[in-house]
Amino acid sequence: MLSMPKKASFTLGLACLLCATSAGVSAQTYPARPVRLIVPFAPGGGTDITARARSRPGALNFGSSGTGGLSHLAGALFSNLARIDIVHVPYKGGNPALIDVLAGQIQMLFSTLLQANPHLKSGTLRALAVTTAKRSPAAPRLPTMQEAGVAGYEVTQWYGIVTAARTPPAVIARLSREIMQIMHEPDVKGRLAADGSEAVGSTPEQF
Repeated sequence: MLSMPKKASFTLGLACLLCATSAGVSAQTYPARPVRLIVPFAPGGGTDITARARSRPGALNFGSSGTGGLSHLAGALFSNLARIDIVHVPYKGGNPALIDVLAGQIQMLFSTLLQANPHLKSGTLRALAVTTAKRSPAAPRLPTMQEAGVAGYEVTQWYGIVTAARTPPAVIARLSREIMQIMHEPDVKGRLAADGSEAVGSTPEQF
């Protein structure tokens, strides 16, 4: 989950939200004045959105690579679990959505580390959390969405290689062995890991 960086620095995580009242106010008159909810994080983060976007439905929007795609479903799941109303803005691909986040036309985007890494490194984008159940080895300091306060959230993307249904089993087996060997070569695994991906190399049956 990505957002444009703010001037104030922040770290996502579970927040202790405390409110204090005057010792002189009795239980019968409480609350005698508005209760302040303090969120010690910058606007637009997961904790801030959860604490607020219920009192202001539709005030925030998120881009996706298109209706029904994984980034759309990731945002819809976040909206559902966090019980907030955020507006979905579909694009014709992930890159146009990313461009509009960079331009400030939309507030956030559910993207891949592979796509976002150049902008994260340059500081033009700020990553808020990863959608997987465990932290990514490519960004170990980033919390998961669950650690950021969205219980039960998990979205994982995978890639596979397919061929025509009538391809002979012997050819499929040969291709599978070759691809699996390539996937487990140290330089390939290292390159994928640096982009936030994990080399699995499953068999056709497992896939």
